[in-house]
Amino acid sequence: MNKKLLWSFGAIFLFVALRYAVGQDDLSVGWDLPIQEDPGAYIITVMILSPIVGTMLAMLRIASQRYARPVLEPLRLK
Repeated sequence: MNKKLLWSFGAIFLFVALRYAVGQDDLSVGWDLPIQEDPGAYIITVMILSPIVGTMLAMLRIASQRYARPVLEPLRLK
């Protein structure tokens, strides 16, 4: 996996996330909505998705570091 492919996946993820966040056309969404009856389902969903998303981000970081070009340092002579 090269760097351009990783950037492409990151850009696609960003565009999909923005589309999901901004693409709500329903005008009834706002502050005046009633509170959910069962917040337990929301809490469990967050608790399950957090480690999964964290693991995926860690794997992406590992892959980007593994396939990055080496950083060359200048030769120091004494």
